Amino acid sequence: EQLGEEASLLLDAIILMERYNYLYSFPGENKESRKEFSKIRSKMKDYMEDKEEDELTPYMYLFYADITSYYMAYSIKDIIFNGLSVKRNYEKAIKTDGEFSPAMVNLAQWYYYSPGIFGGSKELTVEWQLKAIEYARNNAEKFYAKSAYSQVLFEADKIEESQKELNDCSELCPESRFIQLLKEQNA
Repeated sequence: EQLGEEASLLLDAIILMERYNYLYSFPGENKESRKEFSKIRSKMKDYMEDKEEDELTPYMYLFYADITSYYMAYSIKDIIFNGLSVKRNYEKAIKTDGEFSPAMVNLAQWYYYSPGIFGGSKELTVEWQLKAIEYARNNAEKFYAKSAYSQVLFEADKIEESQKELNDCSELCPESRFIQLLKEQNA
């Protein structure tokens, strides 16, 4: 409560995504997972509905889009219904802060995984990934942007360029198990 409502919601969202991504406290595709994502998504949506766009931080838009992405992953219907809303929220985060690298990375991912008929584009993926690297404000943002970009390059068979980005990430965080895993998978 001392943090404020938005900060509290963001913290809850981060903890939930960490549990899902890294701690695997619950299996990815089960009804309990979907309920958890639905609950935090509803709280965030309710909070956002009472606010003007300029009253929200870029983090609120970013994490709302991320939570929606996790939520919709369980249903084709939800992917179709919510996919463009995810994109719009990443765009709102960038509109709120024109140099917000984390939202640029995630918007690039949206373009990468979305079918062309819904607006997906490999060219826009690369454009947003490069902007994310350019606007990264610290090593953590640079690490995130470069690691994501490395995989776009790898998928495009630009193996040497991909390896260079991963090596840059290793310099930023020498003990990263994540980068070691990507290097092993890309070998």
